[in-house]
Amino acid sequence: MASGTTDHVSNLIEKDVLVHFNQLLSSPHIEVVEQVIWGIGNIAGDSPLTRDSVLNSGSLESIAAVLDQAVPGTSFMRNASWALSNLCRGRPQPQYMLVRRAIPTLIKILVENDKEDIITDICWALSYLSDGAQERIHDLLDIGLLQKMIVLLNHENVAIAIPSLRTIGNIVTGDDTQTQVAVEAGLVPALHNIITHPKKSVRKESCWVLSNITAGTEDQVQLCIDAGIIDKLVQIL
Repeated sequence: MASGTTDHVSNLIEKDVLVHFNQLLSSPHIEVVEQVIWGIGNIAGDSPLTRDSVLNSGSLESIAAVLDQAVPGTSFMRNASWALSNLCRGRPQPQYMLVRRAIPTLIKILVENDKEDIITDICWALSYLSDGAQERIHDLLDIGLLQKMIVLLNHENVAIAIPSLRTIGNIVTGDDTQTQVAVEAGLVPALHNIITHPKKSVRKESCWVLSNITAGTEDQVQLCIDAGIIDKLVQIL
């Protein structure tokens, strides 16, 4: 029912389904918890309004706590990652303080998993969460996350490469110190490899990320020059 129309979802919320779902998230039966998270993900994915209803109910905290203990690569983790991603997406953006708790969980999942569908959902969620004020960037300056994201820039699946680029690009819109953390994690050589990618969308995102680095310090600009990226930019032009 929660995957039905907006009217269906609104009726479920009005009947306090979220109260019952949140209680069932503490069930000892993993099958019950998985079904509940799937239902919550459907409600959150319907619209920004229903997403906010889920967030205000406190579901994200419980889902994140369950995911922190989940076995990597399982169907349960796939469903829960998708639900968590739905809680982070949408315009207007959710209030940051309501979704901030998701960040350490998303980082843990991304670092531990190698399943493409899980990685895709997590990368998109992180791209939404990184879009905004510098406090968001500060919360994402995890060296393990940055190194993993930079590796994913070269992923053959564009659905993974694009949100990874978007997240990295959002991070380097921060101040020079924040940008330097990403640079030291190996961002410039990775950009050098993909800036002439056959997909136009990847080239476009790569140029945007590069523009944020070259808006930084003289040393950061020089690093890009030394990497030979200017020649590739001329080729693209």
